[in-house]
Amino acid sequence: MQNEKYTIKELRALCQDIGVEDDTQTIFGRANRLVSIYLTKIFLKTPITPNWITVAGVIVYLFGITFFVFGNWEGALIGYFLLVFAGILDACDGEIARFRKMKGGYGASFVEPVSHDIMYSLTFLPIAYGAFIQTGNPYVFLFAAAASIFKLLYRLGEVRYLYGVLRYVVERDDSVTVPKKFKDRSIVTKIIYVVYRHTATSTGLLFPLLVAGLFERLDIYVIGYGIYFFLLWCALFAKHIYRFRKLS
Repeated sequence: MQNEKYTIKELRALCQDIGVEDDTQTIFGRANRLVSIYLTKIFLKTPITPNWITVAGVIVYLFGITFFVFGNWEGALIGYFLLVFAGILDACDGEIARFRKMKGGYGASFVEPVSHDIMYSLTFLPIAYGAFIQTGNPYVFLFAAAASIFKLLYRLGEVRYLYGVLRYVVERDDSVTVPKKFKDRSIVTKIIYVVYRHTATSTGLLFPLLVAGLFERLDIYVIGYGIYFFLLWCALFAKHIYRFRKLS
């Protein structure tokens, strides 16, 4: 295979440095990429596609999150390592696509984001069941529903905003380019973005989940994220309203 001549260092340059912005990578995401390149080197010897890697990652993720239903630290530890492995696979699909120069495909623009939608929608239910086993508190299911709903609403809000801006500029017969002021971020916005990336993304959710699982306090995790995602969605909605008013 052609990739045999590439060293790990060269593969990192080809598969990880291209198209990867520093401020989009969490600490855990970067840790995943330390390992993922070795799996990517193996996958590149096969005809397997990035989309199949994405599907495999989702299956491993859902299998891992299921271990939290037991409500004990042993299940939490096993589940956590499976979730970490799913995160590594999530890095592999993009690396394979970059190596094979698969730009403009439906994988990155559709399959990848939908895979995360599936994971976010199903993450909190098994954790809530584990929390119920630990505490007997039925209200954890309400907070789990809130966490799932508002996380998905947050992702939908980002898509709606981008669609709304493009539709707005098209209707005004302007160039279909997002204004520069919508690309620039203030220091405060950057800080908020970094906090969000490290606490509310697929990799950011893992460490708090590990801590809550090991201490058998999944209820705190579920309740905390139910409130946290609601506040994040409110903040995003207010920000988008403010930005649209500035466009007018």
